[in-house]
Amino acid sequence: MPSLHPYLSGLSSAERVRFALAYPFDCPDTSWCLADGEIRPFDDRAAAAAAEPGRHAVIACGSNGAPAQILRKFGPTGGTVPTIRARLADFATVHAAKFTAYGSMPATLIRQEGAFTTVFVNLLDEAQLERMHRTEALGVEYVFEGLKGLALTLETGGRLAAAASYLSLAGAFSPDDAPLALTAVPQEGPLPRASQEEAQRLAMACLREDGPLEAFIAANQTDPELRAARIARLRAYAIPAR
Repeated sequence: MPSLHPYLSGLSSAERVRFALAYPFDCPDTSWCLADGEIRPFDDRAAAAAAEPGRHAVIACGSNGAPAQILRKFGPTGGTVPTIRARLADFATVHAAKFTAYGSMPATLIRQEGAFTTVFVNLLDEAQLERMHRTEALGVEYVFEGLKGLALTLETGGRLAAAASYLSLAGAFSPDDAPLALTAVPQEGPLPRASQEEAQRLAMACLREDGPLEAFIAANQTDPELRAARIARLRAYAIPAR
């Protein structure tokens, strides 16, 4: 059997499926900070770190807004990662037309006039940004793109007109010619919405895959060639995220 994604290590088959369906992994309703390998409130120390020169504002629309995911990516040696909850106008957070190696359908941003979505802003130093890039498979899974002309209102005060984000090269999953907004993300707009489970079931229907959802997800976690083939077929139901 091919090696499982590290996030799935030590989990039973049922636990691996539950992990995939838990995406985007409990993003909190407030700003927070990773410091010394622990998740902490966004306090004066976090604010001071956020104000350090040279930090990059990176919009997290999916799991990078979740403390558990950032802790998995950076661990106890990753330094301080201030993460600010924010509200982004004229964008939506939608399901990408792909499956991750750990079995989830991830999120991506798309422009959507009149919409509002909750996001998080990871403030990363150079070393942290390079580390994050390695987790995002740049050029294969995502493109790292600078976005300008934004109306990005920070929970901690102030607004940003420019920031970067990882946009899915697979595009937005659009089974009925409309992207599906994540129900797990607080947002407003005209797009239809779907939970992780609903999006996965719709993907199964588009691909004409029979059987239990659990088996579908497990196969994506354990068979990289099958997963790649399914992603290729899912392109027929995608629109560009950029």
